Amino acid sequence: TVTNETVTSEELGGAKVHTTKSSVADGAYDNDVEALLQVRRLIDFLPANNQDGVPEFPSFDDPNRTDDSLDTLIPDNPNKPYDMKELILKVVDEGDFFEIQES
Repeated sequence: TVTNETVTSEELGGAKVHTTKSSVADGAYDNDVEALLQVRRLIDFLPANNQDGVPEFPSFDDPNRTDDSLDTLIPDNPNKPYDMKELILKVVDEGDFFEIQES
């Protein structure tokens, strides 16, 4: 009202504003059920308390596995960008990656 602008409630302080601009929140979901499922998934990555180690799950990935696509993923020129998320998905935890602040 003071600036004579028409602003919706979402633009003023909705989920999109807080996840993309203010960084007050890390994720926005379509409904409560989806939000609770994602929080549960996040908790599965954390230890039960500050004295426990991280949760360990059995891995079926062959430790001697090779992935030839990794030879070309990182460019020769250090100034050229590459997709770090693609690297993580190919190498870590059988592709199970929970990104806190997705871009």
